[in-house]
Amino acid sequence: MGTVKLVNNLLSPIRWTARVTIVLTTLILASQSSHSIAKDQNIHALRSAYLYYFSHFIQWPDETVFSGNKLNLCALTNNENDIFQLNTINNKVLGEYTLNIVLLKNNETGNLGTCHILYISGAKEKELLSETTNIKQFTLTVTEGNQKNRGAIHLYMQGKKLKFEINNELLTEKQFKASSKLLRLSRKEKP
Repeated sequence: MGTVKLVNNLLSPIRWTARVTIVLTTLILASQSSHSIAKDQNIHALRSAYLYYFSHFIQWPDETVFSGNKLNLCALTNNENDIFQLNTINNKVLGEYTLNIVLLKNNETGNLGTCHILYISGAKEKELLSETTNIKQFTLTVTEGNQKNRGAIHLYMQGKKLKFEINNELLTEKQFKASSKLLRLSRKEKP
């Protein structure tokens, strides 16, 4: 019995060290993967925050109709993280209006007439922006991705940062007014 205790006592620090090593390795791997998930999630959260602030710092033309005092932010995206983040800003109060998120399905152009803001991600731009007959005069278009078909506001990645560019000439042409604060934050995309 004395020999078994001696062997167990000698192995105990080894087992303890092995357990600590396994736990630390697991924690390091988990923190690295959650850090990359958090970084990815931050881009989606920032995108939703931009869309919220665009709705807050842009003045619509006087003729714009807000049925039920709702400002409809229509989004065509298949990204689950974007959808989750957009739902976090649904029903936020914007002065006298409430932000209403409308998630559009692929090729769903029938609801475009109710959109006050139309966010189109990446590859969906070309097909949807060709449907300009269904997009109202007083719809603010926010695009991301394709260089050719840009909305009045265009989101783009610069390195690992999400930036936006405002085409103030197009906004003015459509009778929108962007706040000076928002215009100062706008950055022209570098080729």
